[in-house]
Amino acid sequence: MRTLPLMPSTLSRSAPNRSGPSSSQRSFQLAVTGPAMVNGELVAVPVRFTSRRDGASMDMTGVDLLTVRDGKIVEVHLFSENGVAEDQFWGRP
Repeated sequence: MRTLPLMPSTLSRSAPNRSGPSSSQRSFQLAVTGPAMVNGELVAVPVRFTSRRDGASMDMTGVDLLTVRDGKIVEVHLFSENGVAEDQFWGRP
């Protein structure tokens, strides 16, 4: 197994524009919870993410699956432990 320095151990940032520019009220945090696991150009990174907005909160684990080519991330797939709860948090049916 090879570990890549793909991201800092904790990121604070706004979530993507899902239901408006401040849908997470700038509270979204992502923490890398273990080593990156590399298989060819695929890199799986275990994460925990939290956010809050309008009296709702979210705290769950997941895996970010990255495709890395020539040292650049070219594709990302995000998996969360509870997709239904995450969709509800972001206001998606």
